[in-house]
Amino acid sequence: MGNPVTDYSVDGKPMQFEMAYWYGLIDDQLYNNVNKNCNLSYYDFDAGLLSQQCRDWMNTFNSKISGINLYDFLGMCYIEP
Repeated sequence: MGNPVTDYSVDGKPMQFEMAYWYGLIDDQLYNNVNKNCNLSYYDFDAGLLSQQCRDWMNTFNSKISGINLYDFLGMCYIEP
């Protein structure tokens, strides 16, 4: 299939953020704050265009998902010995 990215204004970080919310990985407050105040279009290319508050919220988001395999987060959880 190749790379399924079709539009970076919605794919990448914006889609990760939406997916994380709809699967309960982030709370309503963070989701609503970012959706109301931040434009994540092209976040992956130029996050510097975001306000400091939006960058802080996205840093919070990134820390919440840092240990999650976003390509298979519904898969089995294996604990390493």
